[in-house]
Amino acid sequence: MEDHGLGAAMTMARIVFEQSSRRSGQTEGLLQRARAGDVIVVIAPRERMRLERKLKEMGKADIKVVVMTPDRNPMERGGTNREGATLFDHTWIEAWWTRKIQAIRDELNGIEDAMSTKPQPPASENDMAWRFFEYEHRR
Repeated sequence: MEDHGLGAAMTMARIVFEQSSRRSGQTEGLLQRARAGDVIVVIAPRERMRLERKLKEMGKADIKVVVMTPDRNPMERGGTNREGATLFDHTWIEAWWTRKIQAIRDELNGIEDAMSTKPQPPASENDMAWRFFEYEHRR
């Protein structure tokens, strides 16, 4: 277990950023930037419907909104937007970062396990990772 707390601190920094950026106009800015032929990627069908409604109100109904879960690399899904840009909604990007940070933490734990002959000692309450882990899972 990475007991220095870097992975946990990165997770907490992402949570703090996410919470502090709510209602800051990120989605509105994305919709303003979008042009005809662009594709906006969102994380859930409900969000797609909401953005499609807003785009229609803005007279930008020629912008496609698609749902894509961030469980794997979007490049692996195939397809290219030949008509414009592909834009990711901030909630999709936040979920992507969360997944990547956790994958790095899991990979490091796997490396430690594979290179060790004895199991790791349990984390102490003094370890930064333990403190962040407890906070992260009490929410």
